[in-house]
Amino acid sequence: MAGPSEGPARRASSWPARDAGRPLPYPDGSFDVVVADEILADIAPQRREEFLRELLRVARERVVVTIPSRAAVRAGAALMDLLKDHPGLARRDPEAVPTPQEVAALLDTLNAAHVMVPSHHLGSWILATVFGHLDLPVAIAQRVASLLREHAAPHETVEPCRSHVFTAAVPGSMLAPASGDSRASATLASRL
Repeated sequence: MAGPSEGPARRASSWPARDAGRPLPYPDGSFDVVVADEILADIAPQRREEFLRELLRVARERVVVTIPSRAAVRAGAALMDLLKDHPGLARRDPEAVPTPQEVAALLDTLNAAHVMVPSHHLGSWILATVFGHLDLPVAIAQRVASLLREHAAPHETVEPCRSHVFTAAVPGSMLAPASGDSRASATLASRL
Protein backbone atom coordinates (compact mmCIF):
# COMPACT_ATOMS: atom_id res chain seq x y z
CA MET A 1 0.00 0.00 0.00
CA ALA A 2 1.40 3.37 -0.84
CA GLY A 3 0.49 7.00 -1.17
CA PRO A 4 -1.36 8.48 1.76
CA SER A 5 -4.15 10.92 1.04
CA GLU A 6 -2.34 13.78 2.73
CA GLY A 7 1.28 14.69 3.39
CA PRO A 8 4.40 13.33 1.72
CA ALA A 9 4.20 9.99 -0.03
CA ARG A 10 4.93 7.04 2.22
CA ARG A 11 4.51 3.30 2.25
CA ALA A 12 2.40 1.54 4.79
CA SER A 13 4.00 -1.40 6.50
CA SER A 14 3.46 -4.76 4.88
CA TRP A 15 0.56 -6.85 6.08
CA PRO A 16 1.43 -10.55 6.38
CA ALA A 17 -1.08 -12.90 4.79
CA ARG A 18 -1.41 -14.69 8.11
CA ASP A 19 -3.03 -11.50 9.46
CA ALA A 20 -5.72 -11.42 6.76
CA GLY A 21 -8.41 -11.97 9.38
CA ARG A 22 -7.46 -8.83 11.29
CA PRO A 23 -8.31 -5.24 10.40
CA LEU A 24 -5.57 -3.07 8.96
CA PRO A 25 -4.31 -0.59 11.55
CA TYR A 26 -5.38 2.46 9.48
CA PRO A 27 -8.49 4.63 9.49
CA ASP A 28 -10.99 4.54 6.62
CA GLY A 29 -9.71 6.24 3.46
CA SER A 30 -6.11 6.53 4.68
CA PHE A 31 -4.57 5.91 1.26
CA ASP A 32 -5.45 7.17 -2.19
CA VAL A 33 -4.42 3.85 -3.72
CA VAL A 34 -3.87 0.50 -2.04
CA VAL A 35 -1.83 -2.16 -3.86
CA ALA A 36 -1.83 -5.86 -3.00
CA ASP A 37 0.77 -7.44 -5.26
CA GLU A 38 0.14 -11.19 -5.42
CA ILE A 39 -0.76 -11.48 -1.74
CA LEU A 40 -4.33 -12.63 -2.45
CA ALA A 41 -2.88 -15.94 -3.67
CA ASP A 42 -1.45 -16.54 -0.18
CA ILE A 43 -4.71 -15.91 1.67
CA ALA A 44 -7.08 -18.74 2.47
CA PRO A 45 -10.09 -18.71 0.12
CA GLN A 46 -12.56 -18.17 2.98
CA ARG A 47 -10.68 -14.98 4.01
CA ARG A 48 -10.26 -13.37 0.60
CA GLU A 49 -13.51 -11.39 0.65
CA GLU A 50 -12.70 -10.02 4.10
CA PHE A 51 -9.20 -9.11 2.91
CA LEU A 52 -10.51 -7.23 -0.13
CA ARG A 53 -13.16 -5.49 1.99
CA GLU A 54 -10.40 -4.27 4.29
CA LEU A 55 -8.31 -2.97 1.37
CA LEU A 56 -11.34 -1.10 0.03
CA ARG A 57 -11.98 0.36 3.50
CA VAL A 58 -8.53 1.94 3.86
CA ALA A 59 -8.40 3.13 0.24
CA ARG A 60 -9.85 6.47 -0.76
CA GLU A 61 -10.01 6.00 -4.55
CA ARG A 62 -8.93 2.59 -5.78
CA VAL A 63 -7.42 -0.77 -4.98
CA VAL A 64 -5.02 -2.56 -7.30
CA VAL A 65 -4.78 -6.33 -6.82
CA THR A 66 -2.54 -8.64 -8.80
CA ILE A 67 -2.75 -12.41 -8.88
CA PRO A 68 -0.37 -14.76 -10.63
CA SER A 69 -1.89 -16.89 -13.35
CA ARG A 70 -2.03 -20.61 -12.64
CA ALA A 71 0.05 -21.18 -15.80
CA ALA A 72 2.72 -18.85 -14.41
CA VAL A 73 2.72 -20.70 -11.08
CA ARG A 74 3.33 -23.98 -12.93
CA ALA A 75 6.03 -22.37 -15.10
CA GLY A 76 7.59 -20.83 -11.99
CA ALA A 77 7.86 -24.25 -10.35
CA ALA A 78 9.67 -25.59 -13.42
CA LEU A 79 11.97 -22.55 -13.42
CA MET A 80 12.70 -23.07 -9.72
CA ASP A 81 13.87 -26.57 -10.54
CA LEU A 82 16.21 -25.15 -13.19
CA LEU A 83 17.29 -21.93 -11.45
CA LYS A 84 17.70 -23.17 -7.90
CA ASP A 85 18.86 -19.89 -6.38
CA HIS A 86 16.62 -17.42 -8.23
CA PRO A 87 15.38 -14.88 -5.64
CA GLY A 88 12.24 -13.82 -7.52
CA LEU A 89 10.47 -17.16 -7.66
CA ALA A 90 8.14 -18.62 -5.04
CA ARG A 91 6.61 -22.08 -4.98
CA ARG A 92 2.80 -22.13 -4.80
CA ASP A 93 0.05 -24.63 -5.41
CA PRO A 94 -1.52 -23.59 -8.73
CA GLU A 95 -4.95 -24.74 -7.60
CA ALA A 96 -4.77 -22.51 -4.49
CA VAL A 97 -4.32 -19.38 -6.65
CA PRO A 98 -7.64 -17.62 -7.24
CA THR A 99 -8.79 -17.41 -10.83
CA PRO A 100 -9.60 -14.04 -12.41
CA GLN A 101 -13.26 -15.06 -12.36
CA GLU A 102 -13.11 -15.72 -8.60
CA VAL A 103 -11.51 -12.32 -7.92
CA ALA A 104 -14.05 -10.57 -10.16
CA ALA A 105 -16.90 -12.30 -8.30
CA LEU A 106 -15.49 -11.18 -4.93
CA LEU A 107 -15.19 -7.58 -6.12
CA ASP A 108 -18.73 -7.76 -7.49
CA THR A 109 -19.94 -9.00 -4.09
CA LEU A 110 -18.29 -5.94 -2.52
CA ASN A 111 -19.93 -3.61 -5.10
CA ALA A 112 -16.51 -2.51 -6.33
CA ALA A 113 -16.55 -1.70 -10.04
CA HIS A 114 -13.38 -3.11 -11.56
CA VAL A 115 -11.38 -3.79 -14.68
CA MET A 116 -8.88 -6.61 -15.23
CA VAL A 117 -5.88 -6.55 -17.54
CA PRO A 118 -3.60 -9.50 -18.27
CA SER A 119 -0.04 -8.43 -17.58
CA HIS A 120 3.31 -9.66 -18.86
CA HIS A 121 2.89 -12.36 -21.48
CA LEU A 122 3.91 -15.71 -20.02
CA GLY A 123 6.48 -16.48 -22.74
CA SER A 124 8.28 -13.16 -22.37
CA TRP A 125 8.20 -13.50 -18.56
CA ILE A 126 9.88 -16.91 -18.79
CA LEU A 127 12.54 -15.52 -21.12
CA ALA A 128 13.11 -12.45 -18.95
CA THR A 129 13.41 -14.64 -15.84
CA VAL A 130 15.96 -16.97 -17.45
CA PHE A 131 17.98 -14.16 -19.03
CA GLY A 132 17.86 -12.21 -15.76
CA HIS A 133 19.35 -15.21 -13.98
CA LEU A 134 22.27 -15.59 -16.37
CA ASP A 135 25.51 -13.78 -15.71
CA LEU A 136 25.61 -12.08 -19.10
CA PRO A 137 27.95 -9.26 -20.06
CA VAL A 138 26.16 -5.93 -19.74
CA ALA A 139 26.10 -5.27 -23.52
CA ILE A 140 24.43 -8.62 -24.22
CA ALA A 141 21.94 -8.22 -21.36
CA GLN A 142 21.00 -4.76 -22.66
CA ARG A 143 20.52 -6.10 -26.20
CA VAL A 144 18.35 -9.00 -24.94
CA ALA A 145 16.27 -6.54 -22.90
CA SER A 146 15.90 -4.34 -25.98
CA LEU A 147 14.78 -7.30 -28.10
CA LEU A 148 12.23 -8.34 -25.48
CA ARG A 149 10.85 -4.78 -25.30
CA GLU A 150 10.69 -4.52 -29.09
CA HIS A 151 9.11 -7.88 -29.79
CA ALA A 152 7.27 -8.81 -26.60
CA ALA A 153 5.94 -5.47 -25.35
CA PRO A 154 3.22 -5.14 -28.02
CA HIS A 155 1.81 -8.46 -26.78
CA GLU A 156 2.09 -7.94 -23.04
CA THR A 157 -1.63 -7.64 -22.30
CA VAL A 158 -2.79 -10.93 -23.79
CA GLU A 159 -3.23 -14.45 -22.49
CA PRO A 160 -1.42 -16.57 -21.49
CA CYS A 161 -0.03 -14.05 -19.04
CA ARG A 162 2.20 -13.91 -15.99
CA SER A 163 -0.42 -12.17 -13.86
CA HIS A 164 -3.82 -10.53 -13.85
CA VAL A 165 -4.09 -6.96 -12.60
CA PHE A 166 -7.41 -5.78 -11.17
CA THR A 167 -8.14 -2.15 -10.51
CA ALA A 168 -11.22 -1.59 -8.40
CA ALA A 169 -12.88 1.71 -7.59
CA VAL A 170 -13.76 2.24 -3.96
CA PRO A 171 -17.57 2.35 -3.79
CA GLY A 172 -18.67 5.96 -3.41
CA SER A 173 -15.34 7.39 -4.61
CA MET A 174 -15.02 9.81 -7.52
CA LEU A 175 -13.77 6.89 -9.65
CA ALA A 176 -16.77 4.68 -8.99
CA PRO A 177 -19.36 4.58 -11.78
CA ALA A 178 -22.81 5.93 -10.98
CA SER A 179 -25.17 3.44 -9.38
CA GLY A 180 -26.95 1.41 -12.03
CA ASP A 181 -24.40 2.26 -14.76
CA SER A 182 -24.66 -0.68 -17.15
CA ARG A 183 -21.27 0.26 -18.61
CA ALA A 184 -19.47 0.22 -15.26
CA SER A 185 -16.26 -1.39 -16.55
CA ALA A 186 -15.97 0.99 -19.51
CA THR A 187 -16.74 3.95 -17.24
CA LEU A 188 -14.13 2.87 -14.72
CA ALA A 189 -11.53 2.17 -17.41
CA SER A 190 -12.02 5.66 -18.82
CA ARG A 191 -11.38 7.18 -15.35
CA LEU A 192 -8.20 5.25 -14.58
